[in-house]
Amino acid sequence: MEATLKSKARWPTDIVTARDTELRARLTALDAELAPLRTLVKDARHPWKIILWLALIAGALLTFMAFSSAKPLGWITLTLSIVAALYALRKTLHFERILNGHRDALDARLLNDVLQIAPLDLPDAPLSIYADAGYIPGYDRIDNLTAYRHNSRDLIQAKLSRREETKDSKGKTQVRYVTVFNGILFNLPFPDMPSRARTIISTLGKTRPGGIFTRTDRNGRNIKLKSIKTSSLEFNKHHDVLTDDQVLGH
Repeated sequence: MEATLKSKARWPTDIVTARDTELRARLTALDAELAPLRTLVKDARHPWKIILWLALIAGALLTFMAFSSAKPLGWITLTLSIVAALYALRKTLHFERILNGHRDALDARLLNDVLQIAPLDLPDAPLSIYADAGYIPGYDRIDNLTAYRHNSRDLIQAKLSRREETKDSKGKTQVRYVTVFNGILFNLPFPDMPSRARTIISTLGKTRPGGIFTRTDRNGRNIKLKSIKTSSLEFNKHHDVLTDDQVLGH
């Protein structure tokens, strides 16, 4: 009975291998249907981006040389260079729309049928629980926020940035946005425990959880998490594990 309980409580360690096997099997089964889509993408690739850059660079050089020789020749060369660049730009935009259309069709099949990822509507305040847990540092702007469902699990792809101000030598304020988080957020199922103990697994260094995850002692001071090491040396290289209860953490 004890062995059975331990077996049920143990998390699967080969989940990555199993998911990879499933994905490869679906990819192989759909290969005949995906092949024409891949061919369309390959055939739609075009050299017009390169031609556009060549037209711009060559036009600038020829115009400079023409103006150095004679102004009338320079104006003629400039006019011809602009016409050539506009023509190349028009062709580039036209073929890019075709290429992107074929890529979108292939991506849709890969997401829906191979990866089995479906887009979702975002809930209200989807980042609050992760911010309270300490995984997301302070940010001022959301650059991307998209939700998906994969294998019955909701995933949030987020890119967040923080506003920074600096002053140059003339006292003028320069504003830039620095990415502070760019990744995927999701919840893992965990056995219900009659405890308020916290366990954090992080690749971002030690975190200080807040909000609903704050714990204080009798004197009102924040209770610090204790760092532990797992039995996997490879896991310890990439992750920090902090917990209130070392047994539960392990």
